[in-house]
Amino acid sequence: MTGDRYDNGAAINVLKALEEHEYPDEALDLKIEVIMSEVEVLLTERGFTPSRCLREARRLNGSSEPKIPDGLLASGIADVVKKKMLGYDRADELPRTTDHLFKEAEAQVRANKGVEPVRLFIPSLDDAIGSGLYPGHVVGIVGHEGSMKSSVALHIVEENVWGNSSVRCLFFSLDMTPEMMAFRRISRYLGVHEQTVREMAATGTGDYLRAKEDIERLDDGRLHFVGGPLTLGGLTKQFDLLLPNLVVVDYLTLVTIPDEPNEFKTLRKVIDGLRALRDDTKATFVLLSQMGRASKLAAKAGQTGSHAFGGSIVEHLLDVELELVMDEPIEEDGQRRLVASITKNRFGPAGAAYEIEYQGIAKRITGKAWRLKKDKKSKPAFGERASIWDAPVQNNTKAKSSTSKTIKGANLVGLLPDEMTGVSLGEEIDQWMTLHPGLRDELLEQAERDYDPLQHDSVAGCYMDLARARYEQAQDERREFLSAYEAGATVDLATGEVVG
Repeated sequence: MTGDRYDNGAAINVLKALEEHEYPDEALDLKIEVIMSEVEVLLTERGFTPSRCLREARRLNGSSEPKIPDGLLASGIADVVKKKMLGYDRADELPRTTDHLFKEAEAQVRANKGVEPVRLFIPSLDDAIGSGLYPGHVVGIVGHEGSMKSSVALHIVEENVWGNSSVRCLFFSLDMTPEMMAFRRISRYLGVHEQTVREMAATGTGDYLRAKEDIERLDDGRLHFVGGPLTLGGLTKQFDLLLPNLVVVDYLTLVTIPDEPNEFKTLRKVIDGLRALRDDTKATFVLLSQMGRASKLAAKAGQTGSHAFGGSIVEHLLDVELELVMDEPIEEDGQRRLVASITKNRFGPAGAAYEIEYQGIAKRITGKAWRLKKDKKSKPAFGERASIWDAPVQNNTKAKSSTSKTIKGANLVGLLPDEMTGVSLGEEIDQWMTLHPGLRDELLEQAERDYDPLQHDSVAGCYMDLARARYEQAQDERREFLSAYEAGATVDLATGEVVG
């Protein structure tokens, strides 16, 4: 073998020698073994593609007897490729049949039988998501500094751990020191400021001691905290020590990769590592992510989606994404509003925004939330559905009616008459038709039925003739009515009919 060319002479000599083997079945097996050995060398050492390897294998197969069935040849090469992929990342994601997918999904359903899903314990948001977070699900909480991401995560964790004895949680608190986390939890439990908790801890007050005992009892040894700094390898080792089924990472960009200075490459490797951990263990993950400065301004302006640091790198892993923004109060001197937008939801519709109630002094989530209306309604990027009126009709050059002179761009036939296309019936007729939308629809349907390419350039031209005729008829009826009214006849002002 030299360069990109494959010298198959040596392999052919071996295969020719096998033709004289006294046992044909054994000769076939040996031939397959020789060809697959060549294929493996071409794949691993020469970098040939599987399709090129198949082409070379077919040439070797045709050079001697007995012949290997082509299907057997192809499946043998596929097996070699699979073995080669075992050394790659995501080796378990080899192509699978539909039957395999169903079996794997059904096995997961059986494994989840009786498992209580993780919930946000904010009923309005849980209902909007449409499903609890079952094993293997990932929820992302995105927000700028001070948007209460950690408080929402603590609310989720405490409600699930305290209410479900099967939940074991590992909380990677990489943003807050153990002291801050401890006092934050007491503050939330008692509904007082963290500074007050510090003073209570210094004097050992009864309320502080009772709150500490209550929290320890409710945790029941099933809620564990790990501080930072932390590498991805360290995170995995901590996971292996506890084997939790609920994991919180606060927050993603504080997980590091040794000797990797690029933050985006680091984030990608961290996400890949968490994805593998999720797939292996089927734990439920809550991942917190910061916003950049530009994303913060966009979020405060009401723009949602793609605001997590790293953008799609993070979002592809998530099943549900919540974006948190601290909005200004509606009433003067009111508490700033915590607004959560569901920007991604695999289990139902996304896009809704909710105001979450919280106790400001203690940063405690109450569980109440209200659906919000947006001040500015999003406009569709595309127009209405196309119909026959938008389809071009063949222009007849032999016979043109006088109406075609009033149509700007007569070659753009089939377009509805409106200001955008330049097609107009005249200001008076246009205003009259606007006041009679039912008549307009009726004439459009009639134009579609009566359109004759020998008399009209388009369906629109036919409609214009019908509209003018109906308008002139209405004007004649109006003149007759006024004449009768002025002559003293009895008329019905509601219907415009002469009754006597």
